[in-house]
Formats: sequence, structure tokens, C-alpha cells
Amino acid sequence: MNQYTPTRTASGTRRAREVVGDHVLRLRRCTRAFELEDFAVVHGLNAPDDFARYVSALRAIAGVDLAAFRALHFAQRQMDPAFVARANHGPRVRLWCAGTVPRFTVARPGAAVLWRDNHPPAHAVTTEAQAAQSAALQAIWLAGRVLGQSGWDAGTLRLTVERSHGIALVELHRAALAVNLLLELATDPIDNPASRKTGTRTVHWHHSDPTALLDLVELPKKLP
Repeated sequence: MNQYTPTRTASGTRRAREVVGDHVLRLRRCTRAFELEDFAVVHGLNAPDDFARYVSALRAIAGVDLAAFRALHFAQRQMDPAFVARANHGPRVRLWCAGTVPRFTVARPGAAVLWRDNHPPAHAVTTEAQAAQSAALQAIWLAGRVLGQSGWDAGTLRLTVERSHGIALVELHRAALAVNLLLELATDPIDNPASRKTGTRTVHWHHSDPTALLDLVELPKKLP
């Protein structure tokens, strides 16, 4: 029996990678751990060995770290329900971010660069994962400024990062809470305007018109 194990293992790995590759855009848009887990069940990858191959394929192909999303989900379950209700009924801000070892970029809907600069020295960025983490923290800080200008006391940030593997998502969650934002994370290394808008020119966020920053806010619809 043992002589067939490598063949079965290779076949299972290949299938997991094919399934993730076929649905990579959908998987990168997932913002909750249960969405990733349900996908595995629907596609027959929920047996222990198959699920392990699926998790590995998620990291390698989609850049999505399921374990990190599970930790984020657990942390968000501990939030004050009153804050969650206020955030869900408040404005939404959408941003994209990406980082290289020397610099970070934050982009807005429409792909315009809002902010590009060197990482803060305190972030001590020396790896790609640290660069992605630092970029996300800068985006969260900026979203907090936008929320403050909007006059609301809580809201939601839909933040698309270029990778979640190697990032401390719980730290991002705490940073968002500190500026009264409920964090929704998605991963997109391909169609992320922040990663496409690479360059050396520094763009300072405070050079943006405050009105333009407020345009980032999607206000909740009023009930009739």
C-alpha cells in the first residue's frame, strides 16, 4: 500500500491547487474565516489531508492565510456588540494598500494614490511581510482620519491588502478599533491598485483636499 501513497498525495495536492487556482479571485475577496472553510466543504476538500493541502494552496496561490483569518475572527467575536452595531450602521471607507521593503502605498477607489512614503522607522521593515503589515497600518491610520472628518463616531473599513500570509491580522484589528473602525480584510495581489501604482515619487496624504478624503466615505442609506 505504501508504494501508492506518494501518487495519491501528489494527486491530492494537484487537485487542491487547481481548485484554488480556478477560484482565486473569489477566495481573495473572502473577509471571514468561515467563508474559506465553507468553500473547502463545498468543493470536497474538508477531509483532514485534503484540507491541509487546501490551506497550503491558499497561502501559495491566493496569498491568503486561513489561520490568521481564524485568529482575526476570534478577536472580532470579543468586540462590544454596541460598537459593532454602530460601526455597521455608520459609513464605510474602502482603501487598498501594498508595501515594498522601503516604501508603502495607499490607494483609493478609482486607483488614485492617496499616500506613498517611506515606512515609519518604528515599524522596522526588513521583509515583505513586514512591509505589507506596515502599509496596512498606515492605511488604517488614514481611514481613521477620514472617519473623524466625516463626523461619525464609528464605521467600517474595507481594506484590501496584497497578502495576508505572514501578517498579524489581529494587530490590524486592534489598530482599527483604536480609531473606531470595524475592519473587513480582503486579499488581492494582482488587481490591487496600490501594488500596481509603484513609483518613487512621494505622495503626502495631507496634500489631498479634505473634501476628496471625505469622498472616500460611503454613507449608510437612510431608511424610508
